[in-house]
Amino acid sequence: MKIKFIALLALISIAFSSCDVTDDDQPRLKLTALAITDVEIPDPFVFGQVNEIIVRYNQPSDCHNFYAFDVRSNLNEREVIVYSEFFESEGCTPGPIPTEQVLRFRATSNGTIVFKFLTGIDNNGENEFLEIEVEVQE
Repeated sequence: MKIKFIALLALISIAFSSCDVTDDDQPRLKLTALAITDVEIPDPFVFGQVNEIIVRYNQPSDCHNFYAFDVRSNLNEREVIVYSEFFESEGCTPGPIPTEQVLRFRATSNGTIVFKFLTGIDNNGENEFLEIEVEVQE
């Protein structure tokens, strides 16, 4: 997971460093974290196998496209955030546009995994999550 996170940061750094900030005629790329609206998750997971999780969310417009999942690990917890890329241009059709992506997850230990899917931000600026516990069996 750390390698994927480092690779994602490197890719983002390359994307931003390769942009010419003086060229106003080009569309601009922005990454946005989106609220997850629903999840289909198998229960139980099978140890060592890739388990598919269907993640649903709304794209704000048709100028947004799926970019990546950010999965952060803390012991048996996995915090999941979906990011979209937005190309700033004219002619975007506003959403919401219901979208789904498959998150592939390999269970590497037995026990319980707690998934925390970002669903939004509350009035105090705190992240809100949909929490789902999944058992891992051999």
